[in-house]
Amino acid sequence: MTEEVTDIDCSELNSEVYVLKVPKYAYENILKKTNGSVIGYLTQEKNRGPSQTIFNFDASGIDRKDLKEVQLAELDMASLPFSFNNCPVDRVDSIVLSRGENSSSFCGRVSKRFDLRPFTSKTYLALKKKSIIEKGNRTAESASIQDTALYNYTPKAYHGLSAKLAKKKKEDSKKLRGERSEVLQAIFKCFEKKRFYNIKDLCDQISQPAAFIREVLPEVCDCVSNPQGRDQWELKEQFRCYSQNPP
Repeated sequence: MTEEVTDIDCSELNSEVYVLKVPKYAYENILKKTNGSVIGYLTQEKNRGPSQTIFNFDASGIDRKDLKEVQLAELDMASLPFSFNNCPVDRVDSIVLSRGENSSSFCGRVSKRFDLRPFTSKTYLALKKKSIIEKGNRTAESASIQDTALYNYTPKAYHGLSAKLAKKKKEDSKKLRGERSEVLQAIFKCFEKKRFYNIKDLCDQISQPAAFIREVLPEVCDCVSNPQGRDQWELKEQFRCYSQNPP
Protein backbone atom coordinates (compact mmCIF):
# COMPACT_ATOMS: atom_id res chain seq x y z
CA MET A 1 0.00 0.00 0.00
CA THR A 2 1.52 3.32 -1.09
CA GLU A 3 0.65 6.75 0.28
CA GLU A 4 0.35 9.75 -2.00
CA VAL A 5 2.89 12.47 -1.16
CA THR A 6 1.83 16.08 -1.80
CA ASP A 7 3.70 19.36 -1.37
CA ILE A 8 2.56 21.72 1.40
CA ASP A 9 2.92 25.48 1.06
CA CYS A 10 4.56 26.85 4.24
CA SER A 11 4.89 30.49 3.19
CA GLU A 12 2.09 31.64 5.57
CA LEU A 13 3.14 29.45 8.48
CA ASN A 14 4.13 32.37 10.74
CA SER A 15 1.01 34.43 10.01
CA GLU A 16 -1.49 35.12 12.79
CA VAL A 17 -4.89 33.49 12.40
CA TYR A 18 -8.06 34.28 14.35
CA VAL A 19 -10.35 31.30 14.97
CA LEU A 20 -14.06 32.09 15.14
CA LYS A 21 -16.35 29.52 16.76
CA VAL A 22 -19.95 29.88 15.55
CA PRO A 23 -23.16 27.92 16.22
CA LYS A 24 -24.28 25.30 13.72
CA TYR A 25 -27.05 27.38 12.17
CA ALA A 26 -24.64 30.29 11.73
CA TYR A 27 -22.11 27.97 10.10
CA GLU A 28 -24.74 26.91 7.57
CA ASN A 29 -25.28 30.60 6.76
CA ILE A 30 -21.55 31.06 6.15
CA LEU A 31 -21.46 28.13 3.71
CA LYS A 32 -24.01 29.93 1.53
CA LYS A 33 -21.57 32.80 0.98
CA THR A 34 -19.29 32.87 -2.04
CA ASN A 35 -15.55 33.45 -1.89
CA GLY A 36 -14.68 37.09 -1.30
CA SER A 37 -18.15 38.08 -0.10
CA VAL A 38 -18.85 39.88 3.18
CA ILE A 39 -19.79 37.50 6.01
CA GLY A 40 -20.67 40.02 8.70
CA TYR A 41 -19.84 43.20 10.58
CA LEU A 42 -18.20 43.92 13.93
CA THR A 43 -19.56 46.74 16.09
CA GLN A 44 -17.59 48.03 19.09
CA GLU A 45 -19.75 49.53 21.84
CA LYS A 46 -17.97 51.72 24.36
CA ASN A 47 -19.67 51.86 27.73
CA ARG A 48 -18.56 52.94 31.17
CA GLY A 49 -17.76 49.35 31.96
CA PRO A 50 -15.87 46.92 29.76
CA SER A 51 -16.43 47.42 26.05
CA GLN A 52 -18.63 44.95 24.21
CA THR A 53 -18.13 43.71 20.67
CA ILE A 54 -21.19 42.69 18.65
CA PHE A 55 -21.03 40.62 15.48
CA ASN A 56 -23.84 40.77 12.90
CA PHE A 57 -24.03 38.42 9.94
CA ASP A 58 -24.59 40.09 6.61
CA ALA A 59 -28.25 39.58 5.63
CA SER A 60 -29.19 41.05 2.27
CA GLY A 61 -32.65 42.62 2.04
CA ILE A 62 -33.00 43.31 5.78
CA ASP A 63 -32.47 46.73 7.28
CA ARG A 64 -30.41 46.28 10.42
CA LYS A 65 -32.00 49.32 12.09
CA ASP A 66 -35.50 47.86 11.74
CA LEU A 67 -34.47 44.33 12.70
CA LYS A 68 -36.93 44.11 15.61
CA GLU A 69 -39.87 45.16 13.43
CA VAL A 70 -39.29 42.63 10.65
CA GLN A 71 -41.68 39.67 10.72
CA LEU A 72 -40.30 36.37 11.96
CA ALA A 73 -41.01 34.68 8.63
CA GLU A 74 -38.40 36.92 6.95
CA LEU A 75 -35.70 36.22 9.54
CA ASP A 76 -33.41 33.33 10.23
CA MET A 77 -31.29 32.48 13.23
CA ALA A 78 -28.14 33.88 11.60
CA SER A 79 -29.72 37.33 11.19
CA LEU A 80 -29.57 38.05 14.93
CA PRO A 81 -26.67 39.87 16.59
CA PHE A 82 -24.08 37.82 18.48
CA SER A 83 -21.82 38.65 21.38
CA PHE A 84 -18.17 38.47 20.39
CA ASN A 85 -16.25 36.89 23.27
CA ASN A 86 -12.48 36.60 23.34
CA CYS A 87 -11.37 33.19 24.66
CA PRO A 88 -7.85 32.28 25.80
CA VAL A 89 -5.77 30.20 23.42
CA ASP A 90 -3.99 27.08 24.62
CA ARG A 91 -0.29 27.39 25.28
CA VAL A 92 0.46 24.72 22.72
CA ASP A 93 0.74 26.30 19.26
CA SER A 94 -2.16 25.43 16.98
CA ILE A 95 -1.58 25.51 13.24
CA VAL A 96 -4.36 25.85 10.67
CA LEU A 97 -3.95 23.60 7.63
CA SER A 98 -5.99 24.15 4.48
CA ARG A 99 -6.44 21.19 2.16
CA GLY A 100 -7.56 21.52 -1.44
CA GLU A 101 -8.13 19.01 -4.19
CA ASN A 102 -4.61 19.25 -5.59
CA SER A 103 -2.59 21.09 -2.92
CA SER A 104 -2.35 21.85 0.79
CA SER A 105 -1.04 24.89 2.63
CA PHE A 106 -0.54 26.25 6.13
CA CYS A 107 -2.74 29.28 6.85
CA GLY A 108 -0.82 30.30 9.96
CA ARG A 109 -0.72 29.95 13.72
CA VAL A 110 -3.76 30.55 15.92
CA SER A 111 -3.20 33.70 17.96
CA LYS A 112 -6.76 34.41 19.14
CA ARG A 113 -9.96 32.46 19.47
CA PHE A 114 -13.45 33.95 19.63
CA ASP A 115 -16.85 32.51 20.47
CA LEU A 116 -20.09 33.82 18.99
CA ARG A 117 -23.10 33.56 21.29
CA PRO A 118 -26.56 34.94 20.46
CA PHE A 119 -28.17 37.44 22.78
CA THR A 120 -31.09 36.00 24.73
CA SER A 121 -33.73 38.37 23.43
CA LYS A 122 -37.43 37.92 22.68
CA THR A 123 -36.71 37.73 18.96
CA TYR A 124 -34.12 34.99 19.48
CA LEU A 125 -36.44 32.96 21.73
CA ALA A 126 -39.29 33.31 19.22
CA LEU A 127 -37.07 32.10 16.37
CA LYS A 128 -35.77 29.23 18.49
CA LYS A 129 -39.33 28.16 19.28
CA LYS A 130 -40.25 28.39 15.60
CA SER A 131 -37.30 26.22 14.52
CA ILE A 132 -38.18 23.54 17.11
CA ILE A 133 -41.80 23.43 15.92
CA GLU A 134 -40.74 23.19 12.26
CA LYS A 135 -38.31 20.40 13.07
CA GLY A 136 -41.05 18.44 14.86
CA ASN A 137 -43.44 18.91 11.94
CA ARG A 138 -40.84 17.64 9.47
CA THR A 139 -40.31 14.51 11.56
CA ALA A 140 -44.04 13.81 11.78
CA GLU A 141 -44.48 14.41 8.04
CA SER A 142 -41.63 12.07 7.10
CA ALA A 143 -43.10 9.38 9.34
CA SER A 144 -46.54 9.60 7.73
CA ILE A 145 -45.38 9.67 4.10
CA GLN A 146 -44.03 6.13 4.12
CA ASP A 147 -46.91 3.80 3.30
CA THR A 148 -45.04 0.59 2.54
CA ALA A 149 -44.65 -1.76 5.46
CA LEU A 150 -41.18 -2.70 6.57
CA TYR A 151 -40.60 -6.26 7.70
CA ASN A 152 -37.79 -6.88 10.07
CA TYR A 153 -37.02 -10.57 10.21
CA THR A 154 -35.33 -11.69 13.39
CA PRO A 155 -34.28 -15.24 14.29
CA LYS A 156 -36.68 -17.11 16.52
CA ALA A 157 -35.37 -18.35 19.83
CA TYR A 158 -38.28 -20.76 20.33
CA HIS A 159 -39.17 -22.92 17.32
CA GLY A 160 -42.07 -25.29 16.77
CA LEU A 161 -39.82 -28.32 17.22
CA SER A 162 -38.68 -26.98 20.58
CA ALA A 163 -42.32 -26.61 21.62
CA LYS A 164 -43.06 -30.24 20.68
CA LEU A 165 -40.04 -31.51 22.61
CA ALA A 166 -40.98 -29.43 25.64
CA LYS A 167 -44.55 -30.76 25.50
CA LYS A 168 -43.33 -34.36 25.21
CA LYS A 169 -40.93 -33.86 28.11
CA LYS A 170 -43.74 -32.42 30.22
CA GLU A 171 -46.02 -35.35 29.41
CA ASP A 172 -43.29 -37.89 30.14
CA SER A 173 -42.62 -36.28 33.51
CA LYS A 174 -46.19 -37.13 34.55
CA LYS A 175 -45.70 -40.90 34.34
CA LEU A 176 -48.17 -43.08 36.19
CA ARG A 177 -47.20 -46.32 37.86
CA GLY A 178 -48.20 -49.38 35.89
CA GLU A 179 -49.04 -52.86 37.09
CA ARG A 180 -46.17 -54.51 38.94
CA SER A 181 -46.30 -57.67 36.81
CA GLU A 182 -46.30 -55.66 33.57
CA VAL A 183 -43.31 -53.64 34.74
CA LEU A 184 -41.40 -56.83 35.59
CA GLN A 185 -42.14 -58.27 32.14
CA ALA A 186 -40.87 -55.03 30.56
CA ILE A 187 -37.68 -55.26 32.63
CA PHE A 188 -37.06 -58.83 31.43
CA LYS A 189 -37.51 -57.73 27.80
CA CYS A 190 -34.98 -54.96 28.29
CA PHE A 191 -32.40 -57.36 29.71
CA GLU A 192 -32.82 -59.59 26.66
CA LYS A 193 -31.11 -56.82 24.66
CA LYS A 194 -28.36 -55.84 27.10
CA ARG A 195 -26.66 -57.37 30.11
CA PHE A 196 -26.28 -54.19 32.21
CA TYR A 197 -28.67 -51.27 32.68
CA ASN A 198 -28.75 -48.18 34.84
CA ILE A 199 -31.86 -46.63 36.37
CA LYS A 200 -32.11 -43.80 33.85
CA ASP A 201 -32.00 -46.09 30.80
CA LEU A 202 -34.66 -48.36 32.27
CA CYS A 203 -36.91 -45.36 32.97
CA ASP A 204 -36.60 -44.28 29.33
CA GLN A 205 -37.28 -47.78 28.02
CA ILE A 206 -40.24 -48.63 30.25
CA SER A 207 -41.67 -45.10 30.72
CA GLN A 208 -42.11 -45.50 34.45
CA PRO A 209 -41.19 -43.20 37.35
CA ALA A 210 -37.64 -43.65 38.64
CA ALA A 211 -38.85 -44.19 42.22
CA PHE A 212 -41.08 -47.07 41.10
CA ILE A 213 -38.21 -48.64 39.10
CA ARG A 214 -35.94 -48.50 42.17
CA GLU A 215 -38.67 -50.19 44.17
CA VAL A 216 -39.25 -53.08 41.74
CA LEU A 217 -35.73 -53.59 40.42
CA PRO A 218 -34.17 -55.27 43.53
CA GLU A 219 -36.71 -58.13 43.21
CA VAL A 220 -35.19 -59.40 39.96
CA CYS A 221 -31.82 -57.63 39.68
CA ASP A 222 -28.60 -57.10 41.60
CA CYS A 223 -26.46 -53.99 41.67
CA VAL A 224 -23.08 -54.81 40.07
CA SER A 225 -19.92 -53.95 41.97
CA ASN A 226 -17.28 -55.43 39.65
CA PRO A 227 -15.42 -53.11 37.26
CA GLN A 228 -17.18 -54.50 34.18
CA GLY A 229 -20.56 -52.96 35.02
CA ARG A 230 -19.99 -50.91 38.15
CA ASP A 231 -23.04 -49.12 39.58
CA GLN A 232 -25.33 -50.79 37.04
CA TRP A 233 -27.97 -53.47 37.38
CA GLU A 234 -27.92 -57.09 36.20
CA LEU A 235 -30.51 -59.86 36.37
CA LYS A 236 -30.20 -62.20 39.31
CA GLU A 237 -28.64 -65.57 38.62
CA GLN A 238 -31.93 -67.50 38.74
CA PHE A 239 -33.42 -65.25 36.00
CA ARG A 240 -30.47 -65.41 33.62
CA CYS A 241 -30.45 -67.46 30.46
CA TYR A 242 -26.66 -67.28 30.14
CA SER A 243 -23.67 -68.45 32.20
CA GLN A 244 -21.87 -66.37 34.81
CA ASN A 245 -19.26 -65.22 32.29
CA PRO A 246 -20.96 -65.08 28.89
CA PRO A 247 -18.73 -64.80 25.83
